[in-house]
Amino acid sequence: NTVISVMCGKGWYSPAGTFKCLPCDYGTYTDSEGQTQCVECPSNKSTRSQASQSAEECIGTHVHNTLMILTFSNKH
Repeated sequence: NTVISVMCGKGWYSPAGTFKCLPCDYGTYTDSEGQTQCVECPSNKSTRSQASQSAEECIGTHVHNTLMILTFSNKH
């Protein structure tokens, strides 16, 4: 059997069984080529952007794409 894989660059991965490269999401990275999944940052750390390429890009907790809705009530 022949196995065909995609060689993605640092910061990108190709899920097993697929033939496309996807960027590592916030809070993850890949520091080498040809990965099938991204590595998670240590607890309470995230990355400023997608497609991060090293653990050094993991920084203090940062909230991404979060919408907070505050509801105020004047009921007495």
